[in-house]
Amino acid sequence: MREMRVVMLAEVLRRLRSRAFIIATLGGVLMMALIVEMPAFFERVYTNQTSTIVLAGTPEIRTKASALLARDFSIVAQVDRLPPHVTAAYLRTRGDASAAVALSFHGGRLHADVFARDSAGWNDVRLGQLAPLALELGAGVPLAKSRP
Repeated sequence: MREMRVVMLAEVLRRLRSRAFIIATLGGVLMMALIVEMPAFFERVYTNQTSTIVLAGTPEIRTKASALLARDFSIVAQVDRLPPHVTAAYLRTRGDASAAVALSFHGGRLHADVFARDSAGWNDVRLGQLAPLALELGAGVPLAKSRP
């Protein structure tokens, strides 16, 4: 019985010291690290794709909207009016923005038109932060009363 234990221990140690076992073990650890880090990597990529904007509209609307959007977006430029065709080149010259957001108020409603460089990245982006501004402009409710 003792001889069998010695033979089994020798076989296990020989396998543990083999080059293939060491490479496979290190490869497995590396793959596990990649699997753990991939969601964080994609979150950073996604956030960068939708976090920088050019804000367009009247100065009054832009000032109030920029305060409301500052928590979730980096406003790299503010303009009174966007060109007729917002292109990737235009966004690059304006701080390499991911989108231009044109705000206007007419017909008693706040309108937000988004001109994104990559529209797929903006599918899940909501501009709900502008609800207090819509209330102020449409119903006259001051921002201080409608902000959470």
